[in-house]
Amino acid sequence: MSKYLTKIQALLAKAESTDSPEEAKALSAKAQELMEKWGIEEADLVAQGKARSDEIIHETIWIPGVQERAWKVQFWHNVALLNGCQGLMITGGKWNAERGKVDKGVHYKYIGYEHDVRMVEMLVSSLMIQADREYRSDKIQDQARSECRHPAHWIKWKNAFMMGYASAVHVRLKEARDRTRKDNVTPGSSTDLVLIDRSQKVNQAFDEAHPHRKNAYTDAGPHRNARNEGYLAGNRADIGQNNVGSGRRGELL
Repeated sequence: MSKYLTKIQALLAKAESTDSPEEAKALSAKAQELMEKWGIEEADLVAQGKARSDEIIHETIWIPGVQERAWKVQFWHNVALLNGCQGLMITGGKWNAERGKVDKGVHYKYIGYEHDVRMVEMLVSSLMIQADREYRSDKIQDQARSECRHPAHWIKWKNAFMMGYASAVHVRLKEARDRTRKDNVTPGSSTDLVLIDRSQKVNQAFDEAHPHRKNAYTDAGPHRNARNEGYLAGNRADIGQNNVGSGRRGELL
């Protein structure tokens, strides 16, 4: 096990459980810093011929239900793209043999080098816990209660809040990624070439696996206040510095 992995897992676990937003932010920032150092170190070793690159792998996440799938897919998609992976959503549900029927939901399939895939999994899990904590806060619940006149409105309000949260986190992650890459990797260096090569190979594997994918877009719904509150909450999320990785825009089917 890498010297980084255990430390990253411990830092994120503590960030998720602490009652202090300031402490959580410091812990998550440190975890992100370690992710960054790990990724650059691996690429540098490959560039020097001292290590072999890890393998490209395919992973699938099942997202059950219909009402909250948009924001959950958006979380996965944003973080995956910014960390060297490609992904798409596949509709159609999943066959449930015990019930003898198709369960409603979608699959999110993503492709990337194993190191990047595992970093995406850890980061998404942590950010979802933080987002849920923000949504359940007294302030947000009071606002939702004041604007929702029907039980069905709560789901739409939550979706809008979470989409706003995901958007803010995406902006912050992209800014951090671009800044950290600029500060730590010299353009045209052997390490830079390794990172570019990794991105190109992921894109090629994605194209080969899903040649007929189509564009689709998610809608945050009519609750503008909820989306704004989510965006503000996303700006408070503890994302730290950055994960190594780059990738073109993926596609949602």
